[in-house]
Amino acid sequence: MMTEEVQQPRLKVIDILNSMGSDAPVVIGFSPRGPVNEPFEIKRWGQFIVKFGSFKKCGYLATAVNGFFTNGGRRCYVLNLGEQPAETEAVVAAVMEGLKTLDSLENIPFILAPGEAEAEVHDAILAYCEVRGTYALLDGPEDLVETVVEAEDSEVADEGEAEVEEAVPVEEQPDVLAEDESEAREKYENLPYVIGDFGTVVYPWIYLKDRVLGDFYIPPTGHIAGILASLYNSGERPRFSTVEGTILLKYKFTVDEKAEYSERGLTILGYPNKKPGVVFE
Repeated sequence: MMTEEVQQPRLKVIDILNSMGSDAPVVIGFSPRGPVNEPFEIKRWGQFIVKFGSFKKCGYLATAVNGFFTNGGRRCYVLNLGEQPAETEAVVAAVMEGLKTLDSLENIPFILAPGEAEAEVHDAILAYCEVRGTYALLDGPEDLVETVVEAEDSEVADEGEAEVEEAVPVEEQPDVLAEDESEAREKYENLPYVIGDFGTVVYPWIYLKDRVLGDFYIPPTGHIAGILASLYNSGERPRFSTVEGTILLKYKFTVDEKAEYSERGLTILGYPNKKPGVVFE
């Protein structure tokens, strides 16, 4: 007799918060400056700039550390992997080599690799987290790609593949999505799954306005890491927390979609108090 398999809830941000034993996460990234494959403790944003560079020099590593301190973080360890490789295989190799150096740290509450959305990178970090008994805050891709659904009268490209459209950015979406719209909405073929209990993908990307570089979207994990560190230090457990340093999310999701993607190991940001924020459930 076959029994119905009961799906276990995936890891949530609140689970990471409740298990933390330190306020100093590890931020993994790439910079041409600073020590390589050596966890370096950073206690303020200015210290990071002096050691590793700013947004222009080291991209998402810098925006993540800046977001960490903007959202109340006090200290973190930066693991610089050196120059950014062009190929995913080389990125994975660099991440795996860098992770070995973390054995010198006694207590790692969680690890993040801002902007690294490739499944192979996620797998490498999750495997390390499982061995160490810690967790991963992971990023999804900046842009979503809708799964193609072919209608009988749809036109197909010469190669036999239907066209793929990108999801509509938040500024072009209506303020409120109808409840039943979630069911009709296309599924996203490139939103990742997280298998296991050692990580969650935080999504979507968030808006950043910089005086030098202009307006662009960045991965959110550094900002969420700062919130978690701040709540750990304060002992507070709010219903939700506002993400400081941004005013927009790149995509909106309905309540039903958030629940669905939560079962896939994602933590979906929203507008719980009319500002971008994370809901703790």
